[in-house]
Amino acid sequence: MKEYELVITYKCNWFCDYCAVDTHNQKEPNISNKIDLIEDGSNVTLSGGELGLLKEDKLLKIIKILLNKNCNLAINTNGLFIKVHPKLFKYFEYILYHCSENLNIIDIPIDLLPNEIKHKTDYLLVLTDNNIDNLDSFLKRYPYVFKMVPSTMPNGIKGTILSKYNYFKILKKYYKFMDNESRKDFMHGKKYDNIIYL
Repeated sequence: MKEYELVITYKCNWFCDYCAVDTHNQKEPNISNKIDLIEDGSNVTLSGGELGLLKEDKLLKIIKILLNKNCNLAINTNGLFIKVHPKLFKYFEYILYHCSENLNIIDIPIDLLPNEIKHKTDYLLVLTDNNIDNLDSFLKRYPYVFKMVPSTMPNGIKGTILSKYNYFKILKKYYKFMDNESRKDFMHGKKYDNIIYL
């Protein structure tokens, strides 16, 4: 089964230093041609930017086209989508909720999520040299958050990547608390080479 990540907006309400998508310097994407490239029955993650900034009718149009292609849908969000579009939860099998860059807050803690999405939401922490000092206090407040990935931006600005020293320090300290998927992601990286980015 093919895996696609479909960027449907470059609008974003965040300004993350480590962002791999140049969100604030792009024209909005023309996605109609991109959707045509997606094979029937594929796994498709809708991404951005932040999808919570889009109007519901635009999102629904994209969702319906992909569902008519028998695609399984997932979404990346910084939490705004969850606040703004609760009626659309039912269309997604998986929600990756990206927590704050400086690890100070989660907008919607798991106990406040609607029941229908608690079981299909993973919280994601992107770890950098700039934010790991906040990790202990963050995890004390939100002990259920344990999907972590090291920021490895090529040519990253100092502090926006996780250095090798800190990578091994985090791995040593938190490995026993990570679930198997987080361990694999942290040790080997996600298999991003299997994903077709559109």
